[in-house]
Amino acid sequence: MSKPKQWSRDHVMGYLAAKASFTRDRKQPMIRVRIGAGDGESGAALKRVLGGVFFSSSTFWQARGPQLIDLLPELDQHLPPGRKRVQFEVWLQRHELEFAAALHD
Repeated sequence: MSKPKQWSRDHVMGYLAAKASFTRDRKQPMIRVRIGAGDGESGAALKRVLGGVFFSSSTFWQARGPQLIDLLPELDQHLPPGRKRVQFEVWLQRHELEFAAALHD
């Protein structure tokens, strides 16, 4: 299967649905995607389409803070039923106070 020439927003959201980890660092919740070695195109596409940060040296992309808050409704809309949807919903509930505070800033 060949890679798309241009990554559409739908393609990127599908990639997130398959690969995203819903986690946090010491300060705040975040979404992180580990990118396979030699697949920097995926990380660059995530950054180009969704924002966030792509660390090519350590091969991962992440979104947190305001960029993450902006992505939440779209993730909620695009994640299909299944294991990743359950992980997302548990993560949302775990951090709902932080998200609510960020939305009211």
